[in-house]
Parts: sequence; structure tokens; C-alpha cells
Amino acid sequence: MMPRTEEFPSVTSRPLTYIHKIPILKTQIFWEKLKEGEIYATKCKKCGKLYYPPQADCPKCLSSNIEWVKLSGELTLEAYTYVQVKPQGFEKYEPYIIAIATTPEGIRIIGWMEKIKLEEIKIGMKLKAIAKILEDGFPIIKFMKV
Repeated sequence: MMPRTEEFPSVTSRPLTYIHKIPILKTQIFWEKLKEGEIYATKCKKCGKLYYPPQADCPKCLSSNIEWVKLSGELTLEAYTYVQVKPQGFEKYEPYIIAIATTPEGIRIIGWMEKIKLEEIKIGMKLKAIAKILEDGFPIIKFMKV
């Protein structure tokens, strides 16, 4: 039997948009504080584990006894990528840099790098995290060079 070389018949779908209501009852403080420019994590009062993104219940010990902890915003860059092919919903933005950085508390945060050129970025560099609201009303975390 000879291998099939032509493409199977297909129809191109229309662009899809999926909008989901994310329940935030137990993490509402996180979202409110982002709008105020602050970044918070949660800490389990029973076992002491720190969580970001915030958790309403501790996955380690299953306790619901958590407290809110404001993160300092000081970061060390761990990884980054330059986004040129943007996902749905981000098409209107110029190419941007997404990074992962670690706080002194050991929390990893993802955010958009701002006011820094690609060639200036170095793993291990010190950054400052701030929360901002985009033009479309969504909160976002931005990283800036210290």
C-alpha cells in the first residue's frame, strides 16, 4: 500500500472566543489589591506554606485557615520570552516580553517586562513588580528594571 501524500479534506473553522466567568469569592482580596497596585499571596496559618497565585485552601495540609501576605515586589529574573506571535485576545499589543521572576520569599511570579530593551535583559537581574490595570480593564503584573 502506498502512503497517502495529499491532504485530507478539511474546512477552516471560524475564530473562536471563549469567555469564562472565573469565581473569585475566596480570592477577591487578591483581585482588589491588584487594582490598588499591590501584589498579595496567601500563607497557611497551620503549616506556614506560602502560595502564589493565592489559594483559598492549603493544598499541603488542607486547612482553610489562611492569611493574606503582601509581597515586597522585589524580584530576581529567572526566565523570559519575547512574544511576537500573540495569543487570542492580545493581538492589539505590540510584541512584548513575558518573564518569570522570584521574590525573596521564594514565590515565582509571571509578568510583562516594561521599559526595558530585549538586549538589556539578563537572567539574575533585579526587578520590581507592580500591578497595573490595562486599557481593557484587566489587571496585570509588570516588571521593571531596578
